[in-house]
Amino acid sequence: MSRVFTIVVILLLMAVVALVPRNGTEEQGPYLGDGHSYREETLTRFRLLLEDPGWSLADPPQNPQGMLEAVHEKTGLVFVLIPAGSYLMGAPKDEDKWSGGEDLHPVAIRDSFLLCATECTQAGYDRIGGNDEREWEDSALPIEGVNWVDVKSWCEEAGLRLPSEAEWEFACRAGTKTPYSWGDEWDPSRCLAENDEGSIRQNGVEYYRGRNLPIDATAPARQFSANPWGLYDMHGNVREWCEDTFHRSYEGAPPDGAAWTVGGELFNVGPGRVIRGGAWNCSASDCRSAARSWTCHLDRDSYIGFRPAADLPK
Repeated sequence: MSRVFTIVVILLLMAVVALVPRNGTEEQGPYLGDGHSYREETLTRFRLLLEDPGWSLADPPQNPQGMLEAVHEKTGLVFVLIPAGSYLMGAPKDEDKWSGGEDLHPVAIRDSFLLCATECTQAGYDRIGGNDEREWEDSALPIEGVNWVDVKSWCEEAGLRLPSEAEWEFACRAGTKTPYSWGDEWDPSRCLAENDEGSIRQNGVEYYRGRNLPIDATAPARQFSANPWGLYDMHGNVREWCEDTFHRSYEGAPPDGAAWTVGGELFNVGPGRVIRGGAWNCSASDCRSAARSWTCHLDRDSYIGFRPAADLPK
């Protein structure tokens, strides 16, 4: 896709923003659900990003949910442009399977950012290279068997970063307030998790609900439906490393959604790090948008991967 065409597309989107009535609120531009939208300044910075040869506009430039997407040339991974906005992080205490440390509190994500549409695939990971102890081999599968140190090194080499825990939940919810981004009730057809309802056994192998996916393994990217912002596998497949150290309570957490890296729970070898999202071996309660977990930063497990993020140019 030519740079001229890219700039034309962005200018057209900026023109759409200019036609949206100003209502005095912080969020303006194309409506993205629950009051979230792209600001004019966000689209300007997105255009600047696409002038960098390390990025290109996705084809098509918008996903089916209407979100803008860009391709990271080094890895080939597709990233969704996430709008700035405010939300209530955590869950009400009457939410089914609520656990301590999920108390509701307001967070204002003050800056738009890019988040990978899928968990980092083996294909994307291998284009940069790095340490791992993957259990399965397939370019379309998410990379797993990577610890937090492995992932940080990979992100630095790729020119990317990990999302904060608050950014991760904001993107997972995608403007929703329900336990799952699709609604109140668990739906095993929406994500890969430990639930054998509807599974079948063929030639000694148990398959996942007629999808020809073995139950006790990861699934290729984009096998299950995306959330309202076009992000896949936020609720299942593999858990995802975040930048933050783990704190058992949100008391004292940054109100602007920045990574919380001061203090937190410790192992003998260092700090525990946050992992978010469900996984192929997780129960339904662990797949909720607000569900939290953590482990040692040196752990490599077949149920933990990551989803890289990136900043827009200033």
